[in-house]
Amino acid sequence: MKKVLLLFVLISFIYACGDAENKTQSEQQTPKNEVLRDKIINIDFHHNKFNSIEKKLLGELDSLQFLNSMPQRIFVEVPEDQRDKLLSEKYFNFMPLYPNKTLNDGFIMTVSGELFTDRKFATMTNRSFIFERLNNTLVLVNSFKGFIKELKAVNSITPSDLVLEFNSEKENAYFYCLYSWNSGKFEFNKCLGFSDDKGNTQIKYNEEDCQKFSPEIKEIVQKESFAF
Repeated sequence: MKKVLLLFVLISFIYACGDAENKTQSEQQTPKNEVLRDKIINIDFHHNKFNSIEKKLLGELDSLQFLNSMPQRIFVEVPEDQRDKLLSEKYFNFMPLYPNKTLNDGFIMTVSGELFTDRKFATMTNRSFIFERLNNTLVLVNSFKGFIKELKAVNSITPSDLVLEFNSEKENAYFYCLYSWNSGKFEFNKCLGFSDDKGNTQIKYNEEDCQKFSPEIKEIVQKESFAF
């Protein structure tokens, strides 16, 4: 009887240890109380502040001659006597690309519309550039001429969907488009709505209208080079 009891205790102990190990592995794979939140974006360059990582990243892009290749920039090359002023938080903003990684791994860089030739228009248009570090090198994966209005969380490891506002002067309308991460870059997903009063009032599409109008809006985005 004692042998049977001892064997039962031993089996129970082994089972408990195995269950504890499985529980620990499960807890590592699924973070506790994980909360995914969407984020409204409103960049104010007047109150923007850089940290040391952002300064380093901007310097890295400068060394790669990226800034001198931006379309429609107001300078042919970054003037040496204005370098410190131009390469600063007054004109550049950084956001992490991945929710579970650092800025150094990938980022969304928004550049103030003041640095582009169309700044003469009533509404200066920002540009946003998406970079990912691959094999220790920064790679440009997307470029947008428009305002990032919102980040819509997907999961804890995938870049959030982007809601972009594109100002079409030809159509006399603002279009709000959703871009989703797919195979290493953002791709047009659908048009969420529009505004015909300079963004003061946004008319949201229902799902049926999204399906109906998105192909036409996507074509406008391509023709006017809002995504390039």
